[in-house]
Amino acid sequence: MIAHPSELFEDTEHRCEVALGTTGDKLLVAVYRRVDNDIKVITVYHTRKLDKLVLAKLQRGAWRRIR
Repeated sequence: MIAHPSELFEDTEHRCEVALGTTGDKLLVAVYRRVDNDIKVITVYHTRKLDKLVLAKLQRGAWRRIR
């Protein structure tokens, strides 16, 4: 999912990246940092209210859409 996310954001509050995607019927949010040539996963969680989460983060400026 991190390699091929459906949406990608920069978390401006925590200086990391957020990848959104699906696995089966689950909507997943993966928060990670790139360190040198490695990806360090901070957390991965599933949500049922993805649209609400994204809208709230964008409105308050916590996330910036990359792709």
